[in-house]
Parts: sequence; C-alpha cells; structure tokens
Amino acid sequence: MLIRARGQVVSKQAFADEAWNGALMSDESLARCVSQLRRALPGVEIESVYGTGYRLSGSPQVAHTRLLAASRAAPHAVETHLHARTLALRRTPTAMQRALALLRALVAAHPDYASARVTLAESLAGAASWGLLAGAGFVEEGLAELDAAQRTDARTPGIATCRAWLLDLAWRFEEAEDAYRDALAASPDADTLFLHGWHRLALGQPDAAASRFREAIAQQPHAPLFPTMLARAHYHAGRLDEALDEMNATCRDHPDSAVAALFRAGLLAQANPQPALADLAWRLAEQPDAPPYALGVLTYVLARCGRGAEAAVLIEACLACSSSTPCSAALHAAACIALGDDNRAARLIAEAVEARCGLVPMLLREPANAAVRDHPLVAPLFARVFG
Repeated sequence: MLIRARGQVVSKQAFADEAWNGALMSDESLARCVSQLRRALPGVEIESVYGTGYRLSGSPQVAHTRLLAASRAAPHAVETHLHARTLALRRTPTAMQRALALLRALVAAHPDYASARVTLAESLAGAASWGLLAGAGFVEEGLAELDAAQRTDARTPGIATCRAWLLDLAWRFEEAEDAYRDALAASPDADTLFLHGWHRLALGQPDAAASRFREAIAQQPHAPLFPTMLARAHYHAGRLDEALDEMNATCRDHPDSAVAALFRAGLLAQANPQPALADLAWRLAEQPDAPPYALGVLTYVLARCGRGAEAAVLIEACLACSSSTPCSAALHAAACIALGDDNRAARLIAEAVEARCGLVPMLLREPANAAVRDHPLVAPLFARVFG
C-alpha cells in the first residue's frame, strides 16, 4: 500500500479497509506493524503523518525496490525473513546466532528467494564487523549467497553494496573500492554511502569518511549509528571536541541508543575522565541490548577513570570466559594500554589479525591504540592488512 501510494499519505482508514479487511484496527496495532517494518528495513523511511496515516519518504525508488524484493516469496517466508533481519540488526550474540540460523534454513527451503540471500550475506558481514565472526569462511559464504542472488535476480537491491562490505572485511580493499564504485553508480542510498564511509575510515581517510557519513545522514537522519560513525571520523582525525559535540547531540536525539551512549562514554573517558563515568559505563554494559563491544568500552572507561584494579579483574574474567574469541579479546587492547600493559595489548591485536577478524582495520586505526602502532608485534600488521 505504501509503495502504491508513491509518497502520498496512506490513511489509517485505508489500512483498516485493506490490510485488516475491514476488521477493527487500533492505532496501536497499526503503529506496531509500522515499527516492525522500520526495524526490518532500516533503509526505508516511513513517515508518520499526525492524525492521518503513513507515507514513504526519502528515495521512493530505493524504498520501492527494497520492499518489493522482500515481498517476493510466500507470506510465511517473508515473515521469517523480516523477523530474522530484525534479530540481526540487534547485533547481540544470541540474536545474531538465531538470525543466521533462520536465514540459512530459509534460503535452503526457498533457494530462489534472492532478497533473503542478500540479507543472509548482510548478516554475516554485520556479525563480522561487530566482532562476532572471524576467519575467511564467513566472507566466502556471504559472497556465495550474493552470487546465487544475482543469478536469480540481478536487480535485487543490496548485492553490490554487500559485496563491497564483505570485501572490506576480508581486507581486499582495492576490490572493495571497485565494488563501491559500482554500487554508488547504481544506487547511492544511505547504506551504501555509510559503508563507503567505513571503507574510507578503515583506509585512514577520516575526512573523506566524514563526507560520506554526512551524505548518509542527509538521506536517513533518524539512524543513530550514522552520526555515531561521523563522530568516530572526527575522533580519528584528532577532532575530539567535534566528536563529543556530535555524540552529545546524538544521545539527546536518541536517548535509548546503547551504541551512541557507549561511544560517547568512551570519548568522555579520554577527554575528561571522571569517577561517575565508570558507573555509567557499567549500567550501559549491563543492558540487555548492549552491543558486543560494550565490555571493551567498560574496561577502557574503568582504566581511564581511576578504577584500574577493577578493569584488570574484568579483563581477566572476559578473556577466561568460554565465549571469548580473538575478536572480542582484542576489544580490550585500549584498556590494556591505559593500564600500562602495551605488550598485552599488542598480543591481543596480533591474535585478532591472525584470526582474520573483520574489525581489525578499525582496531589498527583506533586512536586509543596508537601507543602500540610501533610495537614490534603490531608494526608489521599494517602491511599485512592494508597491503
């Protein structure tokens, strides 16, 4: 209905008549359905028109193709697809494992569902970029899913962008740049612009990255991850005050965003460490929806805010945990440096490189890890990762 309206408002009565078949529909039930669509399709802007209804905003072509591609399957398959995508966007270990299991089963049962294959590839890339996957296997699986989707329907949205993302996570940056060029030429949507910003930041080009993040924000102004990465670009460029200004505004606009709040806490720990900040970091890390790197931020904040002994105990506990991986362990490198243990920080980073963690490029560019860039274990890694 939203697609057919082509940017015009779809009234609440129209939803009741068509989607609810004339049955009783409350405003709350309609709002819940729209919220689920927004979570499942973050590249699509669905605007609420007060007292009237909803309409698609932003780029109608992008919104149309994403929604249409997702709907090209049996109803139960579409429902599973959207549910799995919502789980994947949470980026917590449990939710991501469930999302990947659902998507793998879905494409096995519906091999011609090209949009679901793209979502599986995107979920693999997302898991890797947040430190939940390592090795070359996830890249090869993701690229194979994209190839299959392209054979089924080359017009499926997201193929070129996700291919570039996976190549970035495999440290194949020249190939990724070519793929981004193709993706941007075909559809310069917010997701493609954002990921090209990540690519530029990984290559040590924070100003160019900031430009891309601003373009993404202009298209999709309500996604807290976009201004958070713009703040990271300022931070990487040495503009800590600008980074904090961006994060203060983002946290005001998105008070429920754990991603934004945690990054702001890390910046504050560097700019103005205060004891109260450690308590805030604990509360953020203990949230059910805390991102995978929350404990890494927590140990860094503790180390910077005068609670070094507590940070050291927590690092030991995290590394001894059965769920610890080289990717998650490397997130404590900045805390180790803050505690004066450069050798351990260097070992953690080197082990993440050996495990081929997708987040390695950001680890190596992270300003809080700058003290070990010339360490004998770390210095050779730049050539290995960036060529």
